Amino acid sequence: MPIIESCHADNPITQGDVLQNVLLHRTLIADSDPKSVQSKSPLCMVISRPCGIAHKQDLLVAEIVKYNQSVPKGVETFKQALDFLRTQRDGVGSPDCFYLGEIPNHEGRFVARLDALFTLAIADKSKLLNYRIAALNVDFQRDLHLRVFNAIASLGFDDVDWLPTSDLKFLRQIGDRELANLNSQASDERATKARQEFSSSNFSDKKLNELEQSVASLESAMRPYVAMLAERQAQK
Repeated sequence: MPIIESCHADNPITQGDVLQNVLLHRTLIADSDPKSVQSKSPLCMVISRPCGIAHKQDLLVAEIVKYNQSVPKGVETFKQALDFLRTQRDGVGSPDCFYLGEIPNHEGRFVARLDALFTLAIADKSKLLNYRIAALNVDFQRDLHLRVFNAIASLGFDDVDWLPTSDLKFLRQIGDRELANLNSQASDERATKARQEFSSSNFSDKKLNELEQSVASLESAMRPYVAMLAERQAQK
């Protein structure tokens, strides 16, 4: 089941329908007086619930834009690629974007921006059928309900402050142990390098460079948690 699929021309407009060539406008507030700015995207997705579509003149839609996130460098295997695509589908790390994949007759991949909502004033709903080009699969329509809620209601947390002191100590212990192991491996590699250079043998720096990068990355990741733990302990 693709995320976006074709729909019968006679089906009424419903939630998840993809519309094309509908003009969307946002208000720009800058140094001068507020002014209307037209969206550069020709696509949008219907967000209003079906009963609202049937009985109200206003229709809520989300702007659809090109998906521009690059594949992370660490994605090398089939499993890593599949996991990456699943995180895009589920909105992991980007709750404001609803991944749509491909849209018929448009090149590239697309996302619906749940943080860019617009209102269409509809005098004749039957005219909207002329703008519809595709529809959201029914399974993804159900997922859309939760995703819209999360885009608005998920407040997030400070990455460091929320942890109790005991949890910070636990993280520090685990991190220190991992760091010691990496440094030990790097030290062994340096010793091997020194011996081989002494005997004029060739030495590949690849493993040593990877270990040093892992050490630097882990130290950087640990730094704010170590600092927070030190701050908590100094307050006692």
